[in-house]
Amino acid sequence: MSITPDEIPPVIAAARSFDDAERIATLLSPTWVFILGGSTTEIIASSRRLRELSCDVFIDIDMVRGVSRDADGVHLIKEYAQPRGIISTHASVISSAKRAGLDCIQRFFLLDSQAVESGLKQISRGVPDLVEALPGILPEMIEIVNARISQPLIVGGLIVSKEQVQAALSAGAAGVSSSSVELLLNFSQSRRKKNALEGGGE
Repeated sequence: MSITPDEIPPVIAAARSFDDAERIATLLSPTWVFILGGSTTEIIASSRRLRELSCDVFIDIDMVRGVSRDADGVHLIKEYAQPRGIISTHASVISSAKRAGLDCIQRFFLLDSQAVESGLKQISRGVPDLVEALPGILPEMIEIVNARISQPLIVGGLIVSKEQVQAALSAGAAGVSSSSVELLLNFSQSRRKKNALEGGGE
């Protein structure tokens, strides 16, 4: 499996609980959903519900309660939750997931220059399909990181407005993840209006 830049949604829905996943599934028609936490049972239920709606599901394995962050944990998630891929800050987990045939998103944090350098070293070890940087409200850092990696870059964290989404995309992010249902709805409605106008003009 692999991820091409063209298939990355500009805004990616993120769910922190089964209720979040259910709400996203009910209100939106997302193509990708990040599941960011919960118990093993909740993660499996959320993933199954979203996959029923043809969503590509990516699970943050670091945040799943009751699952080890190693090859055994990766195989458990793959077998029972059946996501398209996993998210992790750990290069060893990314490597295990790749061997298991899952798409991989390696996350790191833009806390300070040392954290950035450490994160970039982890990325070079894990060789993920995508990189996610947090928080996503630092356009200058997005440009710097984007110039230093070969993978497409997505960002997330603290993004609550369309203006912040646009700033991140303009700085070079391929996509933006957000758990704000209000923002996701707003963006989804804007895209539907744009598509309707473009379709009407043909």
